Amino acid sequence: MRELPIARLARSRAAGSARADAGWYIAGFAFSVLMLALHVAGGLHTAGVPDFWRDVYWATKIAHGEAFPLAGPPIYSLIELGPWWFYALAGPIGLLGRASAAAVFVQLLAGAKYFIAWQLGTRAIDARFGLAFAGALALAGWSTIPLMFPSHTAIVETTLLLLAGATWRCWHRLTIGNALLFGLAAGACLTAHPTTVSYIAGAGLVLLLRDPSWKSAGRLALAALVVVLMLAPPFFDHAPSVVSRSVGAYVGHDVAVDAWRRVPTLLASAVVGGAWTGFLLMTDWSNAGVRVAWFA
Repeated sequence: MRELPIARLARSRAAGSARADAGWYIAGFAFSVLMLALHVAGGLHTAGVPDFWRDVYWATKIAHGEAFPLAGPPIYSLIELGPWWFYALAGPIGLLGRASAAAVFVQLLAGAKYFIAWQLGTRAIDARFGLAFAGALALAGWSTIPLMFPSHTAIVETTLLLLAGATWRCWHRLTIGNALLFGLAAGACLTAHPTTVSYIAGAGLVLLLRDPSWKSAGRLALAALVVVLMLAPPFFDHAPSVVSRSVGAYVGHDVAVDAWRRVPTLLASAVVGGAWTGFLLMTDWSNAGVRVAWFA
């Protein structure tokens, strides 16, 4: 039986679409590899920051069996995170015995965000969107933060994307296993930085609203229990606490969060500040030259 022209045309278009998708998929993978390589190079050439050397100190203690802290990095002298970041860095330091191993490990975790974004975008829509999603994370400014501050804050984007992936799984099927993954991702977010709590709460609320049942509530409670367990160790730490001020004192006296009088400045910093700083840091242009390029 002869193939009808319209059927032949449809088959040809489908084959062309498949080839195009394959091309976008390869491009997304290549871009993610390139960005990961840039992060690794940055890790090999970093001078670190005080937070990084603090992390290396505790990770070295753990690797040599000299200390096993229950408290993690302090945040603004307000709270102490769980110790999991120190224990994670203890692995590469114990294996290779060099601070540069920890620096590269941090950048591997930070650079993993491109692979996660690429895969999330590809699975949600298509390979072309996956490439665009990964590329958006490389915009000048925001992408420089992990290279400038190779500490737990460098993995905030990676952990948030893991949270997005776990939320996606729970959206389609809120099983006990997926709920545990959601809890682990949420705990990783808070280990990266406690300001991610708003994303965690939003994701949990979305999942509960999708299926407002006792079954869903129970499984999300299981996820919350995982988060609580990950944050609990500092409360059992007998070492002197570095927490020295209350949230009220911080909000009332720290100029960085004097939001009521500085809302326009804060909004500008949040929306374009990172990209602006990126222009200044990544080029040899003068401030005037950057302004021309920015508004052009």
